Amino acid sequence: MFRVKIVLVNDVCVCVCVCVSLSLSHSRMARFTMFPLLVFSTLLAATGAGVVGPDAAVVGVVGQDLLLPCTVRPVASAVDDEVKWKIGTDIVHHYHRHQDLTGQQLPDYRGRTSLSRQELLKGNVSLMLKSLKLSDAKTYRCYVAAETWAHEAPVIVTVETRGSDPSITTESLGSGRVRLQCQSEGWSSEPQVHWLNSRGQPLPAEPTVFQRLPEGLRVVRNITVKEDDGRNFTCVVSSEAQSRKHQVEVLRDQCGDIRHRYWTTPPLLLLIAVMAGLAFTASGGVEEVRWLEGEEPICTYSDGRLQVSRGFEGRVTLDTHSLQTGGLSLTLRMTRAARKHCRGIATGGPGEACRRPEGLPLGGLERPAGGLQLESL
Repeated sequence: MFRVKIVLVNDVCVCVCVCVSLSLSHSRMARFTMFPLLVFSTLLAATGAGVVGPDAAVVGVVGQDLLLPCTVRPVASAVDDEVKWKIGTDIVHHYHRHQDLTGQQLPDYRGRTSLSRQELLKGNVSLMLKSLKLSDAKTYRCYVAAETWAHEAPVIVTVETRGSDPSITTESLGSGRVRLQCQSEGWSSEPQVHWLNSRGQPLPAEPTVFQRLPEGLRVVRNITVKEDDGRNFTCVVSSEAQSRKHQVEVLRDQCGDIRHRYWTTPPLLLLIAVMAGLAFTASGGVEEVRWLEGEEPICTYSDGRLQVSRGFEGRVTLDTHSLQTGGLSLTLRMTRAARKHCRGIATGGPGEACRRPEGLPLGGLERPAGGLQLESL
């Protein structure tokens, strides 16, 4: 008669035969009987119960929750088992006799760990770790002790800082070309940066540039697009644990020869009340007012009617009540900054043009020729 005991040592199954005794009269039969039983026992030990962790490190982001995977194999309920999550010999979470025990739990993990009772029924002993910290990046051990076996598996945790949402700057290069620059900061490791077209297809771009700052990595990647590349482009900055993206629309007039630079990232809408204040005589009044972007009209007021150009519908308001006193106030809801020119034509001939000099707040205007120049503040 013999017994076989299964012991799990460092993820290796060892089959030990104990108390083997054979009767001399039955030795030949016993030899034929014991051999297949030993083979069966060895196979049983090789596929015996245990716990399985992930094959690679688990990656999380600071401030977010992270699940540390660990399951019983073959699948069996772990509700009645003892479950320990440890760092070395220190207790991160302890479950025993159907309850969580916090007496020996590391203080830094109290209130931040949990097991799912429903998942324990399925043999899932994964640990939920809440509100990740950089200091949580360690090697954990998932330990399960059942009635007839005990086993543990390592789980490596890596924690990343949260990268910022990308910002995109755009510069017109003329000849139908526009340079787009995507920038994001605060990354703890080098992320991937991709430019996509409106169909989600990757576009060839310049090499990614990384800069190490005290608050983390800054990443920059530029791309030059043409009119026939489309209008909508997306910059995606991603790592194994997180992804950030931002989309920009390149308007047709941005591909022209007028060079200007503007920001496209939040907040996108700036409400700018512009007080032009052309000095017309009270008796003269205003026959026509045009607001232009470069040489393209934004809106035109003439013969008591306001005509708004395509692309600016719903975004402009002209104060027509003050026109007879020389006021040319325009309210423009902007998504970008460019040069804006104001031209007023009074009864009897063109009036003076006015511009805002550099550094002067809107509303304080000089009146040299050249047109009123506006930029987003």
